[in-house]
Amino acid sequence: MSFLKDFINKTGAAVLGSELYKQINFSHDSSRDPLFDHQSAIFAGKQVHTIFDIGARYGQISIAYRKWFSNAKVFAFEPLEDSFTRLKKNTSHDPNIIVSNYAVSDHNGEELLFITKFNPTSSILDPVKTNTFLDALITTVDTASVKCTTIDDFAEKEGISEIDILKMDIQGAELKAIEGASGLLKKESIKMIYTEVLFMDMYKNQPFFHDISAALAGYGFQLYNIYNPWYVKNRLAWADALFLNREFFNF
Repeated sequence: MSFLKDFINKTGAAVLGSELYKQINFSHDSSRDPLFDHQSAIFAGKQVHTIFDIGARYGQISIAYRKWFSNAKVFAFEPLEDSFTRLKKNTSHDPNIIVSNYAVSDHNGEELLFITKFNPTSSILDPVKTNTFLDALITTVDTASVKCTTIDDFAEKEGISEIDILKMDIQGAELKAIEGASGLLKKESIKMIYTEVLFMDMYKNQPFFHDISAALAGYGFQLYNIYNPWYVKNRLAWADALFLNREFFNF
């Protein structure tokens, strides 16, 4: 949810209400986010060929990745129809950003997408009541049936044998995506995973940070760093985490 600060800065109290606006603790400045610097430094001297941007929204991260790794192909996934339309438009200038109107999960077929009041918080997991200002953002206002795929099956269809960077921002569905990438993970064919992680209840049956960390540890990943922590009522609510496969990097 690194987009949330930019959204609030643009819309402010006019959209969220002055009391709600005051409750948000901005704990980072995305304009000086070191995340891309760190990823670029980690890959120094190594070629980056394939990046998956899962939960691409409007394509900001996909476009940034292409600037940092100019030889890479970025596969961008976005299931929300309105967001996908903007993603396709925003990335149409770059043939090396390949967009897909899919949710990514642990199976192929369809998923029910819960569309929330602040639609970037939409998820294939049902939002729960938090009794905080977040309820004004994550309350479900509609649902839609969306196509879904697994990382393993999509990679096989596209002839992709390795993923250099797997980025996920899919509102609690990250563990499902990991389970759907078990084939590539078992072969140690994913090098870096940059993912949002949750520390408080926001979605039904969601994984927490420790669930994601434990699942990835089973495939040889270790935590490199935590970025962009957000707090709700002085409690750590979510952040971004960077995991590296120890088989690919000496650290």
